[in-house]
Amino acid sequence: MATVDADRVRRRAAIRVQATALGQLVRDEIARAPQDCRDVIHVELRKLLPLEPTTVVPDRPMTETEVAAFGNHAMEFGKHAGEQVKAVPLDYLLWLEEQPDFRRNLRRYLRSDTLQRQQDA
Repeated sequence: MATVDADRVRRRAAIRVQATALGQLVRDEIARAPQDCRDVIHVELRKLLPLEPTTVVPDRPMTETEVAAFGNHAMEFGKHAGEQVKAVPLDYLLWLEEQPDFRRNLRRYLRSDTLQRQQDA
């Protein structure tokens, strides 16, 4: 039986969290930069981080236990806010799944210069 090095696992997890945060910061900065700067940033990043084709692994379906637990969670927003997920109509959940990354876009919106100017006025 293989042994697990818990410290190594924790270090790797921490590195992943930091890498994800750094990636988000880079994406946010590129989004704020003028187009000519974005082009230069993309070229330089590609030199530093050559992209190799990757395979996207879809999320695995939930187990019965996970389904039961998730179904009891309350919806946090929208017209079904406060309802248990299992009570929300399936067509609404399917529609919600197809929506672009709302949380990421909201975070970017709240950090925008335009909104900051509106708040300062």
